[in-house]
Amino acid sequence: AQHDAGYKKYIPSYDISVAIGDPMLASFYTDGYFLFRPYYDPKPFSVDDYVFGPEEYAGNTYITPVISTKITYQAASWYKVGGAFGYFGYYAKKHDVFTDAIVRRENTHVFLLMPEMMLLWLNESIIQIYSGAGLGIAITMKEKLFTNEPSKNGLELSLLPTYHLNIIGARFGKELFGFVEYGVGFKGIFSAGIGYKFVK
Repeated sequence: AQHDAGYKKYIPSYDISVAIGDPMLASFYTDGYFLFRPYYDPKPFSVDDYVFGPEEYAGNTYITPVISTKITYQAASWYKVGGAFGYFGYYAKKHDVFTDAIVRRENTHVFLLMPEMMLLWLNESIIQIYSGAGLGIAITMKEKLFTNEPSKNGLELSLLPTYHLNIIGARFGKELFGFVEYGVGFKGIFSAGIGYKFVK
């Protein structure tokens, strides 16, 4: 039994996982930039604001966490290769200053495609300690939906480079496992998830 457990952790295997992370870097691909300005821009209150200010103000803004899924292949005891797909969403409303009616909606959808490599510092049957890095692209879709002027509706598409550096990660479990990661990049500073390992 001990021989089987030790053997299984080294033979080629595949795993698939799903994770949720904070959107600290992903927000830079939207008009949110929540590191530099609030999600909610309050309605103006002064007379000067009403007379000389903008005709609209920002209402509630909603964001999603970064949701990602990854497939990896372990070819040796010390490294893995794989690919990740992720999503981040940003949803905002603009209101008329005088009537409070919704003037338009601004939604941004960001999709991640990224190959990755992981180095295993510890590779035991029920625990793995690892680091990793990936470089890929972020596909950004920005849509503006006008309430009363649908002819102005528009969709902007863009491709931008992105990355993720996983400084340290820990995985617990055998076939069914959970994991936590700390890093810098699109998938968040902190992320956690679950996955399943397929052993041949």
